[in-house]
Amino acid sequence: MSIFLYTFALLGMEMFAGKFKFDEFGRYDLVNGKVPRQNYDEISWAVLTVFQVFVGDQWTVVMYMAYQTNNKLAVLYFIVLVLISRIVLLNLFLAVLLGYFEAASTSIREQHEKFLLAEFESSLKMLQEDGQQDKPKSN
Repeated sequence: MSIFLYTFALLGMEMFAGKFKFDEFGRYDLVNGKVPRQNYDEISWAVLTVFQVFVGDQWTVVMYMAYQTNNKLAVLYFIVLVLISRIVLLNLFLAVLLGYFEAASTSIREQHEKFLLAEFESSLKMLQEDGQQDKPKSN
């Protein structure tokens, strides 16, 4: 997951660094605008912005800001980012879920094996006792 974060942060920096500047009304203003928290000017902010999109927290707002910078590839960048993030997060969730199922299955299997072993040992003991009673005693 961190590889995807870093890769998309670098790609976002290449496309949008220095371009996220907006006035107080949210209009694109490259000359007098202020840089919002979601930006691609530094690697730390870029990673944080990509993480925000990864988890789906107002990713459309970030995409709209990127679209306002007159970069039409912004929409493609964010669609690919959202699709990959959903696949990665779904796989992560499924891996955790399957891990819990595997642990529960192993626990149940161990309990069943202990039960069968105890059954077998008690049956073997009964057979040995029956075998000793049936033997004639030698003089």
